Order: sequence, then C-alpha cells, then structure tokens
Amino acid sequence: MPESDWEATHPLLLVGKHFATKGLLIGAVWGVKHLIWRHGKNSEDMDINKSYRIYQNSGREFKAANPRWLVEAASDAVDEEPLASPLEDRFQELYRSEKAALQPGRAALEHMFTLDPTWRYLNHGSYGATIRYAAEVQQWWRDRCEQQPVFFHETEVLPALKAARDEVAALIGAQGRDVVPVTNATAATNIIISGLGLRRGDLLLMTNLTYPAVKNALARAAARSGAGLIEVQLPLSRLAGGTADVAAAFDDALTAGRGRVKLAVIDHISSFPPFTFPVQQLCSLCRAAGAKVLVDGAHAVGARSLDVPSLGAHYYTSNLHKWLCTPKGSAFLWVTPAEQPHTLPLVTSHGYGLGFQGEFLWQGTSDVSAWLAVPAALRVMRAVGIDTWRQHNSSLLSDAVALLSRALNTDHVVGAEVEGACMAAVELPATLPLSATVADALFLHELLQSRFKIEVPIACWEGRLWARISAQYYNCLGDYQALADAVRDLVLEGQDSDTEDAGVTRSFQRKLANGSNSALASNGAASY
Repeated sequence: MPESDWEATHPLLLVGKHFATKGLLIGAVWGVKHLIWRHGKNSEDMDINKSYRIYQNSGREFKAANPRWLVEAASDAVDEEPLASPLEDRFQELYRSEKAALQPGRAALEHMFTLDPTWRYLNHGSYGATIRYAAEVQQWWRDRCEQQPVFFHETEVLPALKAARDEVAALIGAQGRDVVPVTNATAATNIIISGLGLRRGDLLLMTNLTYPAVKNALARAAARSGAGLIEVQLPLSRLAGGTADVAAAFDDALTAGRGRVKLAVIDHISSFPPFTFPVQQLCSLCRAAGAKVLVDGAHAVGARSLDVPSLGAHYYTSNLHKWLCTPKGSAFLWVTPAEQPHTLPLVTSHGYGLGFQGEFLWQGTSDVSAWLAVPAALRVMRAVGIDTWRQHNSSLLSDAVALLSRALNTDHVVGAEVEGACMAAVELPATLPLSATVADALFLHELLQSRFKIEVPIACWEGRLWARISAQYYNCLGDYQALADAVRDLVLEGQDSDTEDAGVTRSFQRKLANGSNSALASNGAASY
C-alpha cells in the first residue's frame, strides 16, 4: 500500500486528526468568545453613557495625564534656560562695594547674616542661619510667583529648580539626574523607608547616636510591618577607639542580623556627639551583608568636601539649610541609579509615571523658593571661597576647643579630632552645682539663654554634662570666651551657695531661676 494511502486510512492517525481538529476548533471558539467578552466589557466600561469606568489592570490601562511642562522638565532632552540671577545690584551692594563684608567674624555677622548681634550664637548645627542675600533672593522668588502664578508655576519654576539641583549635584560630585529636592533630611529618610517593602522578620539598623526623628521614622515603619530594629551601641569608650572600633561594632550587629537587615541608616556626622563616621568602610560592610545603606549627611554638605557616589551608599541625604546656609526647607536626596525605579515620593501628583525626576520635581503646588535661593547662598560662599570658608570654620573650632579645654579644665572632647570638623562636644566641669540629668541640662541651656544670651545646646551623656559648640563664618573666638566666662561664673556662684548638702543643686537652681526669662524656657530637650 502506498505510504499516502496508509496515512489516510490508518485508524490511529484518523483518530488523532479528529481530536486535533476538534481541539483547534474548541480553542478557536474559546478565544473568540474571550475576545468578544473582553471587547464587550471594555466597551461597557468605556461607554460614555455609563456613569463609571473600571480599569481591570490599572498599571497597564490607566494613563496619567501628565502636563506638558512637567514632561519636558523631567526629560534631559529638553534643557531650558532658567531666569537670570535676580538681585544682581543687591549682591554688588552687599559684597562688592565693601570688601570687609566678606570677612569672617563680626563683619560676616553684620553683613552676611540676619542674626541678632547681641547674642553669642554657638548653635549653627541645629537650624543653621540663612545668608542674608539668599533670604532676599528667596523673597524675590515668592514675589515673582504672586505676580503671575500660572506662568511662574508652568514656565519658570522648574527650569530654575533644575538649575539649583544641578549646582548642588556638582558640589557633591554627582549627576543632576541622580539628585532630587526634598524639604529636609527627615523627609528623605521617610521616603526611603516607605519603599523598602518591609515584612515581618526584616531588620532596620541604626545606632544609639542616630538622630531622634530618624529613629522615630524607623520605629514606626518597623511597628507597622512587623519588622525589628537593631541598634549599634557606640558609647564614648568605643568612639574613643576610633573608626576600627566603630566598624567592629557594625560588623557584630550585621552578623547578628543574619542577612535580615534591609536598611542601615548611617550618620555621616552624628548630631550629638558630633562624631564623623567611617562612611565608606561601613557602606562596604553593609553591602557585604546584603543591606542597603542610607547615609544621613545632615551635617556634612557645606561643611566637608564630598564625592557622594564614591561612598558606596544606595542613598544619601543632607540638609542645605545647615552648613550651606540656605533658607529652611531645602535639602536633597541622592539615589544610585539602580534604586531610582523603586524610589518614589510620599506625595503622588502630576509626575506619576514620569520616572525619578518627574515624580519628585512636582509634588503638588508648594513653595519651593527655599530651593530656588540655593544658588544665591552658594554665590556668596564662592565670593569668599568655599575652601576658605570651610578652613575658617575648622580652624576656629580647633581654637575654640583649646580655649574651652583650658578654661574649663577638661580633656574630654568629641568631634574636633577630625580634619575639617566644625562641631565638637566639650565636657562641662564637674564643679558646676548641677547633676548630670536631662532636667539640669535643660536648666543650664535656658539659663545661658536668659542670663548670658548664649545659644548653645547642653546635653546629658554618659553621666556628664556637655556643651556642643558649632563654628561658623560669623563666629569669632570671643564667642567661646563668653561661654567659658559664663560657666566659670556659675561655678563660682554655686560655690557661694549657703548649703553644703545634696540640696545644693536645687537651691542653686531656685536662686538663679528667679532672674530667668520665662519666654525663653523650653518644654523639651535642647535641639541638636
């Protein structure tokens, strides 16, 4: 029998062909029915006569209506020129006509800043102080917005914001596309935490020196998700051991975490005590343990020369209003490119779906004038010379620490040992008739304010009272001499107290508090 006849008549082949044909027909009918159902359902959902529309897969079916001006701003392909630098005449008036205006100390206090000159302001680290010209430029931007709000928001603001962003990126050795504006470092921390996808059993790593607001953000995220917290303990003795001891403590904590640490938050310079962490070394340890790293550089930018991408972190944030002396509400978040697709702002607005830059550049109508004034602050610092500015602060801090150590007879200082430091914690003498408690730290802080007009944070740490001093361009050595004199006066007054028992502290407080200015009293801990 010919092969073709055999194929045509063999019963197994005939059965196979029958069911294959039937299967194809059934599949085709099912496919057509499914298409008809989908078409009908979509038609039903999109029927303009219906009062509703259902998106079965919103990620694919919903298309955000992004405004053209934001789409262009989010794209590197469109490079719009920002407005020319405002208040040029004012800059020349403030700083070019009188060279003395660019000098440090009392001249800077008078010409560059708006601080009350009757105060000894030794607490730049808490909230910074805005350069006068930057504050005036900020107000110029606010006024311009109100002259034509629509044109300002849809035409002028984003090119200016991107230009400011690029200046900050260049300052930290980064690309503008990897940097986004935020209001403060705590906001940036919350952004990163929110995108981690935490689950029960995960761990968030911090230290006992982590900024309290950041600790709170980590604790809330852990409580909501069932994750845990692991806190690296860094007492004074370990800090005194230097970077090797600190790195060993981190290594121990990461080992204990057994690969469960999702995020490690590392201070570049802690708030109190102002200890400079070996960031690059710690980032390497965390990466090896599978943990992502957020560096809180709130006290670093402006105070130190930085190359952020080389540190090895996944995220880096810093305030600008502190050591860059910009208006309050200006900070940045740098994100390594690999993490940008997973990093979203807490506020979703018109930039939805436009990527990292588009999402962050516009988070609803807001006042971004603080960020728009960042180039103005940088311009003043560059007129002095950024390196000159930093060197002044570092040298002044070194001299101030030497002065206070001699005057107060103490060798315990944290923070000043690092090159380029501009903050230090100095132990106060044990002869002060105060106990080493938070309450007495608050009392002394308020007393220095009300009686001596000295602004300096006082902390209770490891059974001792400490003053954290800052050195900024407007400070002079006389500011620290005033602090030394005030502390010595209080020591002498305590020695003159009429009681010799354990009640001397309270007696001393009652005596001095009678003359305190209640308007300056604080209900909480002194801000660091």
